[in-house]
Order: sequence, then structure tokens, then C-alpha cells
Amino acid sequence: MDFNRRAVLATSTGLAFALGATSVAARPTQAAAVDDGSALKLRSGSARDQAAVLQDAIDVAYAAGRPVLLPAGRFVVGGLELRNGTRLIGAHGTTALVGANAESIISARNVSNIVIEGIRLEGSGQVQHVVSLEDCQNIRLENLEIQGASGSALRVRACAGRIEGCMISEIGA
Repeated sequence: MDFNRRAVLATSTGLAFALGATSVAARPTQAAAVDDGSALKLRSGSARDQAAVLQDAIDVAYAAGRPVLLPAGRFVVGGLELRNGTRLIGAHGTTALVGANAESIISARNVSNIVIEGIRLEGSGQVQHVVSLEDCQNIRLENLEIQGASGSALRVRACAGRIEGCMISEIGA
């Protein structure tokens, strides 16, 4: 038999694309919302605490094994609880989570494989700790801007992982 290599490659690429398009179309709406915080009705600039909306996204992402990709904007939240494998990723330099009345903006306990990346976290004097992690393994905090906690920027106890490229200011004021 004589195979035309280009035809085989073109056919397999087209088939892979068609199968991929089918699986994207078949995804449930809720899982698609995990990829874009704007689909979850987060409203930039709103003074209303939007923690419930973002916590739902974290829970859906946990169930689907997917990241939560936050859109650009400022969102008031407090008391977010991360799950195993949570990947909370902002639009670097343009996503800000502003603390509401809670002990922390983001916390996690006894979980692993956590990623928080590209987010500005503003305690605004409303939170004791901006990020609070306890007994967590394989954490990765990257390119975060953390400011304005009344206590500490990062409360990290009995954890292992990496903190890299973060800027911390105006803490304990």
C-alpha cells in the first residue's frame, strides 16, 4: 500500500480538531464558567462582597480539575477557601481581589497543589492576613502584589512550596 504522508497528517489533524470542537460544545455551562470569571457574574468595581460567586467558581473548578482564570478588574471578596488543586490565576497586573470583612482574603488548610498567580491582593485594613495557608503541600504563589493587611501579608504554617516574584507593602498599618 502507498500512503501519502501529507494526506494522513491533514486527515488526522482535521479529525483531532473536529473531535476537540465537539467536546468543547458538549461541555456543561458551569464548567466553561470556570475559565472566565466574567461568566460567573463577577462585577468589577462593585462595592458588594462577591465572595460567594468566586467561591462557587473555586468549587466548580475543583470538581472539574480546571483553573479559575480571573478577568481584569477589582473584586471585593473575603474568606475564600481553596480546595486541593486550586489554580487561581489573574490577568497579571490587572486583577485585584480587595478584602471584605474576614480574617483573610484567601485561606487553605490541609490541601495540596495550590497555585495563586498574577493577582493583586489588597487587604485594605479589612483583613488580618491577606493569604493564610496551614499544613499545605506543593503551594506556588507567583507574581502577587500583596498590601494593606492589618496583621500579616502571608500567614504560612507547616507548608511546603514556592513563593516567587511577589511584592509586599503596607502591612501591619
